[in-house]
Amino acid sequence: MLCLLGGLAVHLQQKRVLDRLAGQGAALRALEATFEALRAGAMPLASGPVAGFGSAGITIVLDVQPTDVPALLSVRAEARYTIAGEEHAQALASLFWSPP
Repeated sequence: MLCLLGGLAVHLQQKRVLDRLAGQGAALRALEATFEALRAGAMPLASGPVAGFGSAGITIVLDVQPTDVPALLSVRAEARYTIAGEEHAQALASLFWSPP
């Protein structure tokens, strides 16, 4: 009987786990697309929210900071999303060369 109850609990949480994994995957794809657009020069290297790269419910925010090396910028992109009423975030960071 205990095994049946344990199995039922796992089964009921499976949808929640799968939704969270799908949200995490969508957030990482949006972050990768944002970084590729930055590398290609399709969008400016500026701090603030990014439009057009996050799917429904995903917000991308860039934090661009100068480094000690001239024309080298430290970029951190954060994707924020909500799954089942819980807020989650994924982030990527990289260095970008911005010629003067």
